[in-house]
Amino acid sequence: MALLVVIFFQIVLFSVVLLYGFILPQAKKNSFDILTGRVKNRSQHLENEMSDRWGNLEDGVILISRQVDAVLAEQDAVIPDMAVNDRLVDSIISRITPAVMYLLRKNDVTGAFCILNGKSPPEKESVTAFPGIYIRDFGSSDPVNAGAGWFPERGISGLLKEFNPYPALYRKTVFEFPAGGKTPDEFFYYKPLNAALLNQDSSLFRLGYWSPPFLISGDDTP
Repeated sequence: MALLVVIFFQIVLFSVVLLYGFILPQAKKNSFDILTGRVKNRSQHLENEMSDRWGNLEDGVILISRQVDAVLAEQDAVIPDMAVNDRLVDSIISRITPAVMYLLRKNDVTGAFCILNGKSPPEKESVTAFPGIYIRDFGSSDPVNAGAGWFPERGISGLLKEFNPYPALYRKTVFEFPAGGKTPDEFFYYKPLNAALLNQDSSLFRLGYWSPPFLISGDDTP
């Protein structure tokens, strides 16, 4: 009986301490402090990933620029010729594709693209459309072939068939911008482009754009 009284007394004592000893409020505050710290750490981690890896395009820009310059020199052409010479554009896209693949691998991102200010195909003359290459990574469990899960969303026809021989409902050869950059689906291209045009002396690290999900051609897949 005496033992039961002692146990009952201890239970009452612990209950009083928990209720009136500010232990529960302090425990709640501590849990919120821990959660806040984890959120801040995660936020800092994401910022570092964005600036140091996902948004680090400098190597890719250098590679692409070199390949474009090489093709222009080989064909005795200049950049404005891309607006009127389809063969020149196709040659450039073929040459820069490895650089886009390099970006996809190096930056460990789910997609990489490069858009040229070239000529719109005749059937697209009523819509703003630019040629380019866009490769997405849907993931692969193949440890040998790192590009097994890659899929070309945009590119020249021959390259698309070589890259992925299976038919795709949404596969196209150009990027279409019917609204001229005025809709959210087109911000991924126009926002960083306009920022670069207005700040031509800025570092590439300052010209990144954290784009929301978008459709690359209206009714296409995101």
